[in-house]
Amino acid sequence: MQEAGSADIPTWLTVAVAVATILAAYFAARSARHAHKQAIAAQDAVAEAQKQGALNKAQLVELRRQSDISLHTHRLDIYKAFLEYRFEIKAKASSFSREKLWAYYAQARLAEFYFDPEISTALNSAIDQGLQLQTLSDRIKDPQGADRDEITKWRKESSDLYRVLDDTLDTLDADLRRALRLLPPRI
Repeated sequence: MQEAGSADIPTWLTVAVAVATILAAYFAARSARHAHKQAIAAQDAVAEAQKQGALNKAQLVELRRQSDISLHTHRLDIYKAFLEYRFEIKAKASSFSREKLWAYYAQARLAEFYFDPEISTALNSAIDQGLQLQTLSDRIKDPQGADRDEITKWRKESSDLYRVLDDTLDTLDADLRRALRLLPPRI
């Protein structure tokens, strides 16, 4: 069975959206890799300059500030995608589209370059939980011969998973906010 309104969307449009999403994820990953390389190069330059004593304190602070800003910009992009994902989960529960989930997944995968492993892992886990929630929702909408007990079990699993995901998103929001706070320049 098709979802309501899905018959109105032409196949070529669905393919075009999928291709556009994949291209966006590809270019976002390339951008993340480039920014990561820039930040590493800036850190290496600072370390080398410190060894040689060639920079005065003002120059050192400025180089570190530029490095922090470069990383921070990409962290903010990931946080914005997280906020959109969180809104979709809270507003639509399990009825959001798989295309949107893919866009959030692409941003979450970039988190490993910009955040601590704990945050990156938690973000990817939250996306996986959203996919599980979507799968359960699809089963409930189209039970395909499942008996009443199975459907009831799926509804309970969906409800439990939604509560866990909601708590995870709240905790993750606090962790991301803490990580996004820029510290004063180090000397």
